[in-house]
Amino acid sequence: TIALGQLLRKPRVSASSFATMPQTSLAIITATGVIFRSELALLVIPHTLSILITRRLNIARTITAGLAGIAIGLGITVPIDSLFWQRFPLWPELSAFSYNILHSQSSNWGTSPWHFYFTSALPRLLFNPLTYLLCIPLAASQPASRRYIADLVLPNIIFVALYSLQPHKEWRFIIYIIPPFLTAAALGANWIWTRRSKSMLYRILSLALAASVLGSFAASAFMLAVSRLNYPGAEALNRLHVLVPEHFSQEHHPVGRRERIVNVHMDTLSCMTGITRFHQQRPAPPLADLE
Repeated sequence: TIALGQLLRKPRVSASSFATMPQTSLAIITATGVIFRSELALLVIPHTLSILITRRLNIARTITAGLAGIAIGLGITVPIDSLFWQRFPLWPELSAFSYNILHSQSSNWGTSPWHFYFTSALPRLLFNPLTYLLCIPLAASQPASRRYIADLVLPNIIFVALYSLQPHKEWRFIIYIIPPFLTAAALGANWIWTRRSKSMLYRILSLALAASVLGSFAASAFMLAVSRLNYPGAEALNRLHVLVPEHFSQEHHPVGRRERIVNVHMDTLSCMTGITRFHQQRPAPPLADLE
């Protein structure tokens, strides 16, 4: 979000600062991709092309930004991850890229049709249907905001299209584009709201926007409550902590009283549905190695 925010056209920014913002953005995205998520390389491509086409950076400064991001990212991830994994040199995202892309193993995790991101993931991530059915198209149709929409939406649409070529798809792979899309939708919503006193149509649309925000908040709160049911393993472990009294733990028993050890087997399904070592409590039976 910070990196993409550097690509916005800001009217009150000095010319010197505005000239360095795209370079900062590319360096941040590149470093983040090197450290955390290699798929950000696909996000860098359309934004770099957009910056070059609009002449906000020349090729030399663009390359400098990319090399700086790579150097910073490698300087952080290689020594830290090599230390944790006891293998040197280790670049985890390169290993993940090699497994998923070069060796085409990502399909082992399941595949989806090419249109999944556009027809399923994006509508669910944006959630409020007025964002993509009304606000973004309206903002794109207005001359005053059209250039901002091109900067916000077009490179990210290209990113999603490129990622759609990958058979394995998950909504988390494209979550980076949600802030720019919501920013674009905010431009359209602002256009409607500031004209609500001019005609009945804008008044009705303003009420619809307000109702959609409240409805989305209520639906999100309900879905948050329901999502807790997706982790029965964690629920079972929390229930175990309640059911097993403190005096059943051998290491916390007073001397001279009856000692008892409670052994609990945690199968694969339990560990895949919420059980982690963060659930370990004291005093309580220590969690054994998880499967």
